Amino acid sequence: MTLLNDWLKYVDDPGLFDDHHFESLMLVLETRQQLNAAFAHLPGGTEFIDRIFWLREQAAFNGTYLVAKPQKVDAEIIALAELYRDCVADRLS
Repeated sequence: MTLLNDWLKYVDDPGLFDDHHFESLMLVLETRQQLNAAFAHLPGGTEFIDRIFWLREQAAFNGTYLVAKPQKVDAEIIALAELYRDCVADRLS
């Protein structure tokens, strides 16, 4: 039995599974076809699928978490990081 099969049963009867059973569903379903099978028939399902693909484009999966893709580090970001560092150091002193 797959997580997708569990989800389809859950849609029919939410009492079958605990609240945390499906937390990884967004990451486990890799293809648009799998996501469509799980969510397209639900209200707002198509928009949800589009949002998942958008999120995947904006982030990278490291095996456990979706993390933001690295940004270009420029002088402004370095200045903000130094300001943050100095503020934390001042607070700790």
